[in-house]
Amino acid sequence: MRRVTLISLMLVLLAACGVTDQSTSAPSPVSQSAQTSAYPTPVGATAAPTSAPPTATSVQTMVASSPTATSVPTRRPNNSPPQPIDPAPFRVVETQKHPTQFYSSAIIGLSHDATRLLVQANGVTQTLIVEIAVATGDSTIVVDTPAPKATIDRVRATWDQETDTLTYAEYHDDGTFDIATLDRQKKIKKILKSKVKATTADLNQRGVLSIIDGDDLFQDHATRGSKRMKLPQQATSLLNNSAKNPHFWFASDSTHFALAYEHDLYIFAVGQDAPLQHYEFQEGIIHDVVWSPDSTALYFARWSSDLPHKHYGKFVQKITETKPQVLGRGKYIPEVSNIVDGITWSADSQWLLVGFTSGRQCAPNCVQHQVIVNPFASQATIVLAEPFGISGEAILSDDLKTIVQPCLDLVSGSPSKPEQFSASLCILTIAENK
Repeated sequence: MRRVTLISLMLVLLAACGVTDQSTSAPSPVSQSAQTSAYPTPVGATAAPTSAPPTATSVQTMVASSPTATSVPTRRPNNSPPQPIDPAPFRVVETQKHPTQFYSSAIIGLSHDATRLLVQANGVTQTLIVEIAVATGDSTIVVDTPAPKATIDRVRATWDQETDTLTYAEYHDDGTFDIATLDRQKKIKKILKSKVKATTADLNQRGVLSIIDGDDLFQDHATRGSKRMKLPQQATSLLNNSAKNPHFWFASDSTHFALAYEHDLYIFAVGQDAPLQHYEFQEGIIHDVVWSPDSTALYFARWSSDLPHKHYGKFVQKITETKPQVLGRGKYIPEVSNIVDGITWSADSQWLLVGFTSGRQCAPNCVQHQVIVNPFASQATIVLAEPFGISGEAILSDDLKTIVQPCLDLVSGSPSKPEQFSASLCILTIAENK
């Protein structure tokens, strides 16, 4: 049994401390769905996090920071001071911690009974899919593949719990990858598609691979087979303009998709030529699109491609809303930073788990937070605040009673200069305030 190297853990730790990605180009849709760079973007069974984050300038920053978008107000009504967000109806009643061998780079899924956690551990030379027993922290490697040469090309695996099938990427030296499926019950592995290019493909939360081929859309799934259909006409025009660096992310229903084009974000439905929504912004690029499991809402972030990154805002809304809606709906979460390091939707698509990193140069008071947020109202509650080493990604159980959170424990050194650390699972039992 191989282990994730200390180097790979350190890379994750550096990500948690806010080291930015030096790439200035927007990641591909598949890699965005993968949530696998230092600040990855979850699109696992219920999840999602970020790619390279912007630089934080304040520990207490408005969640609803004013974006530079023509369709979003840049002033609060009557210049009134920002208001703290209302509490969400949850409280933590118990916290447990179990040592484990692996520190997750991306959460793939939590079993319906909240007993098994599947994670993707992205090392320098390996990409591992690991199953962890929630009650004990015991772990088993399920898939072990070489890592891609470029971390931005990592693909987030998906897990179909009904058939216990994994869908994941196996990488080639030329930058392409094969999409493989593993039926864990029958112990059968298949190659769903070979030599896939990240710029023309997306793997959604349910393991459906979507590939753009001219004005056609090809979709394939391990058990439901394949189909080919026409893309919306306007989407085809946007996707074919490579100079504007278009990217796309399919929802769980494999019909709705978000398309980032230059500064703007479009929402399309296959079979309809006109976009359902078009959100216009003056600058910045769209990142970290995370669809809700029911395909009716999405989270996205905007920031610049220059270095250091300028942060333009975080948004979450239903696809029926015609204007971008800032996270928090105009109110801020006290104590947290402005950098989101992980986004996970609840299974019922009604709540978000938002991981806030402490940002760069925060020593000696680096604190990271995990927060439950109502995506459609001004409600939020901090459920975990740690001075060292929590993953931006966590996951809620289906019954909203348990949060599973990968953690790091400082063994020696300080939060700003760690020398030794170990991995664990933080298990939070939560209750709803009546």
